[in-house]
Amino acid sequence: MSYTSFEKGEIFEKFVESNLFPEHQYTLIHRTDNYEQNKIRFSENTLLPDFKFRHKITEEEFYIEAKYRGKFDSDDRLEIMNFNQQKKFKEIEKKENIKIFIVLGYIGSPHKPYNVCLIPLSKLKYPRYYNSYLKEFKIDHSKFIQFDSLQLYKNLNINDNYTTKKEVINSNEISLKENITINKIIDDDIVKTQKQKINKKLLVTIVASFLFLISLLYFSVFNTTSIENNLKNKVRKYYTTLDFGNINDLDNYINPTVDNWYNKKNLSLSEIKTQTIKYLKKYPKRETEIQWDSFKVTHLHNNYFVSYKMIYKILQEGKVNSKIYHLKIQSVWDKNLKLKSISETKI
Repeated sequence: MSYTSFEKGEIFEKFVESNLFPEHQYTLIHRTDNYEQNKIRFSENTLLPDFKFRHKITEEEFYIEAKYRGKFDSDDRLEIMNFNQQKKFKEIEKKENIKIFIVLGYIGSPHKPYNVCLIPLSKLKYPRYYNSYLKEFKIDHSKFIQFDSLQLYKNLNINDNYTTKKEVINSNEISLKENITINKIIDDDIVKTQKQKINKKLLVTIVASFLFLISLLYFSVFNTTSIENNLKNKVRKYYTTLDFGNINDLDNYINPTVDNWYNKKNLSLSEIKTQTIKYLKKYPKRETEIQWDSFKVTHLHNNYFVSYKMIYKILQEGKVNSKIYHLKIQSVWDKNLKLKSISETKI
């Protein structure tokens, strides 16, 4: 069956909305009017990206523009977005301070393309790109998009801090070279005297800057590692508390009110305790095995978004065989390292 370009676009938009940003993970805030609606009366919201979503766990918002392309052009490139639309979207991103992403589907059917890319708007500088560039942004579109893959916030990564410090040092060296070049304009006799003074000052400045940056790096590495280790210990103790059925100890791990508790919203700690007691009675034997190599921490303002995978075994009362689940956990912990939100996905 053949479709018009507008129909292909709308089919792909439905794929993006339903498959990549499903309702159980993301709240749909905005959807632009389609072609038929705009024929009757044009809506200004059509100038916005196709979707605006809010992640249900972190409450963070972002825009998505869906683009489907059936084939490469004669130069083996795909046209993603023209300069005018790029300019408009970058203005929106700056004005609203909300990140915009392009979800590009290409080759195959708009119902389910062979390739799907998730591209930050900031990575687009030209209208058309070769497949070699697009490969960098390819995602597994058989699953919904995880929040941490959007990278709305910088992950707590020691190497990032090291890179930043190197860039600062390089910047200082460049500035020093520029100063020396300027001094060449001065009279030869003055230059000789001035250079001696400047070199001493520069040497002192470089040494002081280096020591300062090393201390910052040490503090940053120590602080980052400390936060991640503290969260790991907190998560480990939280599951140990649950496995042993120590309900009263949940006060040490859970906020008085929780925004999301798996499939429920806005529960109090007392309600969570009541539900947990019923759950432990139904499943008297439990075993949690966290896959620590998947443990990931992202700083969210005053909170921490924590995701990890785990193997969970439960034995229902009166049953002989245990059930085994492979789960992806997404959670938000506040600055006091207490749970604000948690959800799970079977993998």
